[in-house]
Amino acid sequence: MLHSCPVPHFESRGEPGADEGLRTDRALSGVDATFTAGTVTSVEGPNGSGKSTLLSLLALIATPTRGSIRFGNRDATKQPDLRRHIGVLAHAAMIYPDLNAYENLALFASLHDLPAGRTLDRERERFGLGAWAGRPARTYSRGQLQRVALARALLHEPLLLLLDEPSTGLDSSSSRTPRRSRPTRTRPRARSWCSSRTIKRCRNASRTAA
Repeated sequence: MLHSCPVPHFESRGEPGADEGLRTDRALSGVDATFTAGTVTSVEGPNGSGKSTLLSLLALIATPTRGSIRFGNRDATKQPDLRRHIGVLAHAAMIYPDLNAYENLALFASLHDLPAGRTLDRERERFGLGAWAGRPARTYSRGQLQRVALARALLHEPLLLLLDEPSTGLDSSSSRTPRRSRPTRTRPRARSWCSSRTIKRCRNASRTAA
Protein backbone atom coordinates (compact mmCIF):
# COMPACT_ATOMS: atom_id res chain seq x y z
CA MET A 1 0.00 0.00 0.00
CA LEU A 2 1.18 3.52 -0.76
CA HIS A 3 0.70 6.03 2.03
CA SER A 4 -0.39 9.46 0.85
CA CYS A 5 1.73 12.46 1.75
CA PRO A 6 -0.06 15.49 3.22
CA VAL A 7 0.57 17.90 0.31
CA PRO A 8 -0.51 16.29 -2.98
CA HIS A 9 0.86 17.48 -6.29
CA PHE A 10 0.79 14.45 -8.56
CA GLU A 11 -1.88 11.99 -7.61
CA SER A 12 -2.95 8.65 -9.03
CA ARG A 13 -6.20 7.07 -8.02
CA GLY A 14 -7.52 3.71 -9.06
CA GLU A 15 -10.82 1.95 -8.47
CA PRO A 16 -11.59 -1.76 -8.35
CA GLY A 17 -11.84 -2.90 -11.93
CA ALA A 18 -9.74 0.05 -13.12
CA ASP A 19 -8.39 -1.96 -16.00
CA GLU A 20 -11.47 -3.83 -17.15
CA GLY A 21 -11.22 -4.62 -20.83
CA LEU A 22 -10.92 -7.56 -23.15
CA ARG A 23 -8.99 -9.64 -20.62
CA THR A 24 -10.39 -10.91 -17.35
CA ASP A 25 -7.23 -10.31 -15.31
CA ARG A 26 -6.48 -6.89 -13.86
CA ALA A 27 -3.14 -5.13 -14.05
CA LEU A 28 -4.00 -2.65 -11.29
CA SER A 29 -6.93 -2.54 -8.90
CA GLY A 30 -7.68 -0.35 -5.90
CA VAL A 31 -4.58 1.87 -6.24
CA ASP A 32 -4.85 5.18 -4.40
CA ALA A 33 -1.62 7.13 -3.94
CA THR A 34 -0.23 10.65 -3.70
CA PHE A 35 3.33 11.72 -4.58
CA THR A 36 4.73 14.87 -3.02
CA ALA A 37 7.52 17.27 -3.99
CA GLY A 38 10.97 16.25 -2.88
CA THR A 39 10.16 12.59 -2.22
CA VAL A 40 11.55 9.44 -3.83
CA THR A 41 9.18 6.47 -3.93
CA SER A 42 10.43 2.96 -4.61
CA VAL A 43 7.86 0.48 -5.89
CA GLU A 44 8.73 -3.18 -5.38
CA GLY A 45 7.08 -6.32 -6.63
CA PRO A 46 7.59 -9.49 -8.69
CA ASN A 47 7.40 -9.58 -12.46
CA GLY A 48 3.88 -8.96 -13.68
CA SER A 49 2.72 -7.21 -10.51
CA GLY A 50 1.86 -3.97 -12.35
CA LYS A 51 4.89 -1.76 -11.59
CA SER A 52 5.51 -0.80 -15.21
CA THR A 53 1.78 -0.41 -15.87
CA LEU A 54 1.53 2.08 -13.01
CA LEU A 55 4.55 3.96 -14.37
CA SER A 56 2.99 4.10 -17.86
CA LEU A 57 -0.22 5.51 -16.40
CA LEU A 58 1.63 8.20 -14.44
CA ALA A 59 3.69 9.04 -17.53
CA LEU A 60 0.43 9.49 -19.49
CA ILE A 61 1.63 6.89 -21.97
CA ALA A 62 -1.36 4.70 -21.09
CA THR A 63 -4.89 5.71 -20.09
CA PRO A 64 -6.80 4.07 -17.24
CA THR A 65 -10.14 2.53 -18.14
CA ARG A 66 -11.46 3.70 -14.76
CA GLY A 67 -10.16 6.00 -12.05
CA SER A 68 -8.21 9.23 -12.46
CA ILE A 69 -4.68 10.65 -12.52
CA ARG A 70 -4.37 14.22 -11.33
CA PHE A 71 -1.62 16.84 -11.56
CA GLY A 72 -2.61 19.04 -8.66
CA ASN A 73 -6.23 19.90 -9.43
CA ARG A 74 -5.94 19.06 -13.13
CA ASP A 75 -7.14 15.83 -14.70
CA ALA A 76 -3.95 14.64 -16.38
CA THR A 77 -5.70 12.25 -18.75
CA LYS A 78 -7.54 15.16 -20.37
CA GLN A 79 -4.58 17.55 -20.58
CA PRO A 80 -1.75 15.95 -22.58
CA ASP A 81 0.29 19.17 -22.35
CA LEU A 82 1.23 18.05 -18.84
CA ARG A 83 3.58 15.51 -20.43
CA ARG A 84 6.18 18.24 -20.91
CA HIS A 85 6.62 18.27 -17.12
CA ILE A 86 7.28 14.51 -16.95
CA GLY A 87 10.54 12.65 -17.53
CA VAL A 88 10.31 8.91 -18.05
CA LEU A 89 12.81 6.08 -18.36
CA ALA A 90 10.98 2.94 -19.50
CA HIS A 91 12.16 -0.48 -20.63
CA ALA A 92 12.58 0.91 -24.15
CA ALA A 93 15.29 3.59 -24.37
CA MET A 94 13.20 5.81 -26.69
CA ILE A 95 16.37 6.71 -28.59
CA TYR A 96 16.65 6.85 -32.40
CA PRO A 97 19.14 4.08 -33.32
CA ASP A 98 20.65 5.78 -36.38
CA LEU A 99 21.40 9.03 -34.51
CA ASN A 100 24.28 9.40 -32.09
CA ALA A 101 23.82 10.44 -28.47
CA TYR A 102 24.27 14.17 -29.12
CA GLU A 103 21.93 14.18 -32.11
CA ASN A 104 19.29 12.39 -30.05
CA LEU A 105 19.64 14.76 -27.12
CA ALA A 106 19.67 17.81 -29.41
CA LEU A 107 16.40 16.61 -30.93
CA PHE A 108 14.74 16.18 -27.54
CA ALA A 109 16.13 19.52 -26.37
CA SER A 110 14.51 21.22 -29.38
CA LEU A 111 11.17 19.61 -28.51
CA HIS A 112 11.41 21.29 -25.11
CA ASP A 113 12.62 24.62 -26.57
CA LEU A 114 15.98 24.27 -24.83
CA PRO A 115 19.31 25.60 -26.19
CA ALA A 116 21.03 22.54 -27.64
CA GLY A 117 24.65 23.57 -26.99
CA ARG A 118 24.32 24.34 -23.29
CA THR A 119 22.02 21.36 -22.71
CA LEU A 120 24.40 18.92 -24.39
CA ASP A 121 27.40 20.23 -22.44
CA ARG A 122 25.50 19.72 -19.17
CA GLU A 123 24.33 16.20 -20.01
CA ARG A 124 27.78 15.20 -21.32
CA GLU A 125 29.30 16.05 -17.96
CA ARG A 126 26.44 14.71 -15.86
CA PHE A 127 26.31 11.29 -17.52
CA GLY A 128 29.92 10.84 -18.61
CA LEU A 129 29.24 10.67 -22.33
CA GLY A 130 32.59 9.78 -23.87
CA ALA A 131 33.90 9.37 -27.41
CA TRP A 132 31.49 6.46 -27.92
CA ALA A 133 28.60 8.95 -27.83
CA GLY A 134 29.54 10.09 -31.34
CA ARG A 135 28.66 6.69 -32.80
CA PRO A 136 25.13 5.69 -33.91
CA ALA A 137 23.07 4.58 -30.93
CA ARG A 138 22.50 1.14 -32.48
CA THR A 139 26.18 0.35 -31.75
CA TYR A 140 25.96 1.12 -28.01
CA SER A 141 26.22 -1.40 -25.23
CA ARG A 142 23.22 -1.74 -22.92
CA GLY A 143 24.90 0.46 -20.32
CA GLN A 144 25.81 3.18 -22.82
CA LEU A 145 22.26 3.20 -24.16
CA GLN A 146 20.93 3.50 -20.61
CA ARG A 147 23.11 6.55 -19.95
CA VAL A 148 21.72 8.32 -23.01
CA ALA A 149 18.17 7.35 -22.06
CA LEU A 150 18.68 8.79 -18.58
CA ALA A 151 20.04 12.01 -20.07
CA ARG A 152 16.98 12.20 -22.33
CA ALA A 153 14.63 11.73 -19.37
CA LEU A 154 16.33 14.44 -17.29
CA LEU A 155 17.46 17.07 -19.80
CA HIS A 156 14.29 19.22 -19.44
CA GLU A 157 14.41 19.08 -15.60
CA PRO A 158 10.99 17.42 -15.24
CA LEU A 159 8.73 18.00 -12.27
CA LEU A 160 7.89 14.31 -12.20
CA LEU A 161 10.64 11.79 -12.85
CA LEU A 162 9.63 8.17 -13.51
CA LEU A 163 12.41 5.58 -13.58
CA ASP A 164 11.73 1.94 -14.41
CA GLU A 165 14.78 -0.13 -13.41
CA PRO A 166 17.18 2.81 -13.95
CA SER A 167 20.31 0.80 -13.06
CA THR A 168 19.79 -1.78 -15.81
CA GLY A 169 23.05 -2.32 -17.70
CA LEU A 170 25.02 0.19 -15.62
CA ASP A 171 28.19 -0.69 -13.72
CA SER A 172 28.50 0.06 -10.00
CA SER A 173 29.90 3.55 -10.64
CA SER A 174 27.39 4.54 -13.31
CA SER A 175 24.43 3.14 -11.37
CA ARG A 176 24.90 5.92 -8.80
CA THR A 177 24.15 8.56 -11.44
CA PRO A 178 20.32 8.38 -11.15
CA ARG A 179 20.56 8.75 -7.36
CA ARG A 180 22.96 11.68 -7.32
CA SER A 181 21.33 13.65 -10.15
CA ARG A 182 19.78 16.85 -8.85
CA PRO A 183 17.65 19.53 -10.49
CA THR A 184 19.75 22.44 -11.79
CA ARG A 185 16.97 24.98 -11.32
CA THR A 186 15.92 26.52 -8.04
CA ARG A 187 12.36 25.16 -8.21
CA PRO A 188 12.38 21.71 -6.56
CA ARG A 189 11.46 18.67 -8.60
CA ALA A 190 7.91 17.77 -7.70
CA ARG A 191 8.42 14.06 -7.80
CA SER A 192 11.13 11.49 -8.21
CA TRP A 193 10.02 7.91 -8.79
CA CYS A 194 11.97 4.69 -8.79
CA SER A 195 10.34 1.44 -9.89
CA SER A 196 12.54 -1.46 -8.90
CA ARG A 197 12.51 -5.09 -7.86
CA THR A 198 14.79 -4.35 -4.94
CA ILE A 199 15.16 -1.39 -2.60
CA LYS A 200 18.96 -1.85 -2.73
CA ARG A 201 18.89 -0.06 -6.09
CA CYS A 202 17.18 3.01 -4.62
CA ARG A 203 18.81 3.62 -1.26
CA ASN A 204 17.64 7.22 -0.88
CA ALA A 205 13.96 6.33 -1.28
CA SER A 206 11.68 8.29 1.05
CA ARG A 207 9.24 5.40 1.16
CA THR A 208 8.68 1.96 -0.28
CA ALA A 209 5.53 0.40 -1.73
CA ALA A 210 4.98 -3.24 -2.58
